Amino acid sequence: MKKPVTLPEGTRKGSLLLLRPIGKKKGFRTLWLCICDCGKEHRTLQKNFSKKVKPPRRCNSCKHKKYGSFSAANGVPSPEYHAYVEARKRCNDPRHTSFKIYGGRGIKFRFDSFDEFIAEVGPRPTGAKRTISIDRINNEGNYEPGNVRWATATQQCHRRRGWSKNTEYRGLNPSGSRWNAVIRKDRQIYKLGIFDSEIEAAQAYDAKAVELYGADAMLNFPR
Repeated sequence: MKKPVTLPEGTRKGSLLLLRPIGKKKGFRTLWLCICDCGKEHRTLQKNFSKKVKPPRRCNSCKHKKYGSFSAANGVPSPEYHAYVEARKRCNDPRHTSFKIYGGRGIKFRFDSFDEFIAEVGPRPTGAKRTISIDRINNEGNYEPGNVRWATATQQCHRRRGWSKNTEYRGLNPSGSRWNAVIRKDRQIYKLGIFDSEIEAAQAYDAKAVELYGADAMLNFPR
């Protein structure tokens, strides 16, 4: 029978420091009292400090420090941290479902840390939180300082790239030899008419986009 392995008092793993054994649990597993750098005492099994098991790095009451002051309770990632991680994955992880339309077409994630990211965008606005997400101001640009913000679902939808592969202009669809101009906002479709040329249809789209979206309008022709 193998001799039980004992750990010396003062062993450190991450932010946890072993103080002393305080008893046994089921299966004769040694239970230790440890203290976190945050000052909170924490109980853990000795096996959690073995080389074969990934050790705890912090106590439950201070896990949220990983996510800065924008964390949810009990160490659950905050919406801000979740947005940071997802944006980074879309650009860097080929296994991500959206990699093809982000990293796959050259969009880069240029924030080195969550602290840098949150300093740029700030906390997520209150309100209908499920409809607010990270947006790139220039839809062809990178996730980088000066080009990211929080945006509503309506703003995000309007800023998507063109709907038709048959034209380089936004909001246009072919209708025989003519062009149909359409724009959407808040699930409402505005049919702007059928035009003889792409240019006329694109100009009609731009005029309606300015009316509906103001400064956030994505235009076919620069103002």
